[in-house]
Amino acid sequence: MKASLVFLSVLTAASAVPLHPPQIQLSTENPHEQDVGVMTRPSWFTSTLMARRMLALSTTGSVSTIFPAQDSSLVHEHHAKGEGKHAKGEGKAHSKGEGKGKGKGKGKGKGKAKVHGKEEQGQGKAGAWATPPEVAGQSVALSEYIADCSAEANGDPTFLGLRIGTTFRNIAAGSNLSLSIDWWDHLDQTEPVYPGFPMSEAGLPRMTLFGYLEEYDEVEDAEQLEAMTSCYLAAHPDASAWLPGAKYSPHASFWARMVVEKVYWLGGFGDLAQIGWMDVDDWRAIRADSSSVGDGRGWKDVRLPGEEQ
Repeated sequence: MKASLVFLSVLTAASAVPLHPPQIQLSTENPHEQDVGVMTRPSWFTSTLMARRMLALSTTGSVSTIFPAQDSSLVHEHHAKGEGKHAKGEGKAHSKGEGKGKGKGKGKGKGKAKVHGKEEQGQGKAGAWATPPEVAGQSVALSEYIADCSAEANGDPTFLGLRIGTTFRNIAAGSNLSLSIDWWDHLDQTEPVYPGFPMSEAGLPRMTLFGYLEEYDEVEDAEQLEAMTSCYLAAHPDASAWLPGAKYSPHASFWARMVVEKVYWLGGFGDLAQIGWMDVDDWRAIRADSSSVGDGRGWKDVRLPGEEQ
């Protein structure tokens, strides 16, 4: 009888023990104001410096836009024969060969998109340029050239847009955009994030910028235009062939910047890096050599995985 009572008391005590440890209660405070230095993760400010450095060192990124619900304003109305010639003036195109076509496709951006499409002569028949109705409203991600050449140096990426390009046609039709950049191409220069762990792209930084494209209607300051052009061509020497106004450019082009409104950062594995939304005010206040926020460091004061200190 006594043994039975002992067994029952032990069983009762055991049943009071939870099957799983209690869940960790995450703070609802602003993560940018928390001190996470006790862990191995860099602070949010240091992470933002790393993000700005990654933008500065990147020359390409994946740009996501949305196909318009109706693409009638962007469909080529002419059916020229022979090889096309890019548009000159306000929406006029003249083909070589037998036909002569004029296009008046002028797309007006909606919301904050400030890029205005201009019709441009293409090759072949118009059907190849029209957006299939099955993909209307869907997103498309395409690799594009980028450069950190903004005169304000505030983290707004510079684009040399081609009016004929899908990305920029979608924007002209009203799409906003996001730009994804990663550090995965540098995997071979890094070390395993954990002892004995395989090399892993998942442990390296990546981020997505959200915003809208703003076209430079005219860059009146000759020095500013020269500086932006020089900066961009340092990253993309081949782009000299399609600079705005280039005599033998195959397509009409324009300068633009992406106005960054939000930044989502995924620095790597969560125990070693920050993951979440960055403070955009910090993002825009950081400069190469110093900053007016945080501890005053600039993005040149930090290193990304695999870089020499």
